[in-house]
Amino acid sequence: MKPSEREVRWAVELFAALFPPDPEAGARLGAADLPMGAFYVDQIQATPPPVALGYRAVIAMIYMLPVLVIGRPRFFGGLSALEKEVYLTRLMQSRWYFLRETLTLVKMIAGTGFLGFPEVQRQFGVEHDDAVAPVEVPS
Repeated sequence: MKPSEREVRWAVELFAALFPPDPEAGARLGAADLPMGAFYVDQIQATPPPVALGYRAVIAMIYMLPVLVIGRPRFFGGLSALEKEVYLTRLMQSRWYFLRETLTLVKMIAGTGFLGFPEVQRQFGVEHDDAVAPVEVPS
C-alpha cells in the first residue's frame, strides 16, 4: 500500500529534523537534501503489511504528539527548529520506554536510507566504487 503525500511529507519532516546538515562536523548534506520521501515510499511498499502499518502509525504518532510532550498545540511541522529539537530530545529522554523506542525506530530506518546515499558516505570520507543509493537520485 502506497503512503499518502501527507504521510510522506510528515516522514520527510521528521527525517530532516533527525539528520540535519552540520557543516562544522563535515556534514554539508542533511536528509532534506536527499530524496528521503522516495526512500520512505520504497520502505513502506517493500515491508510486510503488518510491519509497514506499525511504522506508519509511529510516524503519525510522533508527528502529532508535540501537544502532549511539550505543550505546543501544533503538529511537528508547525514547530520552530528549536521546538523540534526540544520535542525530539524529550521523546528520547521519556520515562516511557515506548516513546523512546518509537523515535529510535524512526531514526534507525531513516538512518539506513540517509547513510546509504554515496554522497553522504563521501562527506564522511567513505568511498566505494560500487556504492548504490537506496533510491534513484534525480540529476
